[in-house]
Amino acid sequence: MAADAVPINIPFVQQEPLVIGHWDDGKLVLWEGNCRAVLFARTADPKAEVLVWVPHDDSWPVKS
Repeated sequence: MAADAVPINIPFVQQEPLVIGHWDDGKLVLWEGNCRAVLFARTADPKAEVLVWVPHDDSWPVKS
């Protein structure tokens, strides 16, 4: 994985948001940004924040 190539002592600096979307049933899913998500998750800073973009934050119609 690309995150393994980043040394653990390098602070997490985010340039682009993670992209979150919904499955047909409305459950949230990470569409783009897996590497950034891993780098964020392994940070030791308990106050760290991550930028997230949700294109549509409402209920989605379910496929019939």
